[in-house]
Amino acid sequence: MKLTMAGDEKRMRVLFLTSSKHPLIRGLEERLGDEVEVVSMTTLREFRPLDPGLLAYSFLFLLKLLINRSRSFFRIFIIYSKNVLKSPRKLSTALYVFLASFFAAASIYRVHAKDPPDIIHSLWSYPAGLSAVLLKDVMGIPVVVSVLGYDANEVTLENDLLRELSGLAVRNADFIIAGAENLYLNLIQKIGVDKNKVIIITPGVDTVKFNPNVDGSAIKMKYGLNEDIVVAFGPHLRDIYGPEDFIRAAAIVSREVPNVSFILIGDGPLFHRLNDLARDLGVKAVFVGRVPYDEMP
Repeated sequence: MKLTMAGDEKRMRVLFLTSSKHPLIRGLEERLGDEVEVVSMTTLREFRPLDPGLLAYSFLFLLKLLINRSRSFFRIFIIYSKNVLKSPRKLSTALYVFLASFFAAASIYRVHAKDPPDIIHSLWSYPAGLSAVLLKDVMGIPVVVSVLGYDANEVTLENDLLRELSGLAVRNADFIIAGAENLYLNLIQKIGVDKNKVIIITPGVDTVKFNPNVDGSAIKMKYGLNEDIVVAFGPHLRDIYGPEDFIRAAAIVSREVPNVSFILIGDGPLFHRLNDLARDLGVKAVFVGRVPYDEMP
């Protein structure tokens, strides 16, 4: 990525702030190289809050938030307080998300206060998106939030605390990327985001790793599949990903194409129910559990 300024090309510095070490993030690091910096919340969970340097910058960051009258910070505090008072059982979740968001932001401020990036791109609206909007209030850096799944699905929408936190992050972002149409609709209809600052961009696929020319003979041998055609389902076995629809569609396909079998990759609460459904519908399905991304497809 490059910016043109007064005839000179300047490399745009984008800080990707993420809430997990998803394969998507590893791909960004590998493909974009020095053009971006990726900071993962997974790493920042290991911060040492008693580190004098981090404590000093955390205190300075807090002062900056207060001096700048950060609406995001005060709103986050109100959301936490209201929800914990209403339901003390949420204290541990609220405390974790708050500490992760605040200390992640303070850690980034410590590194980038004197040399800030041009843009912060948060992957997932919480906790990473909350860190991003706090940094925006202190450093004035534009924020893009990508909403990719859990941050706008039923798990979040049905939880008052998480729905309000996700909503705060996306409403205070400068631009939002929805990873799927259902997430786009949830953002607009159920979280109340202005549709003019949301766009749908579905995550890309590594076509080197996933393409029709991949040799599947090793997989067939491993799971004892003798059929010519093997169709795989990769997401977790949860309602949001539609695994039951996949099994029912597999039953229709099996009636038309007898020489086909199906593999369901991943685990989840529907594992046993889907096994029973596949058996009842006569679908040749193998449930293989979790498979490391490096071993896919």
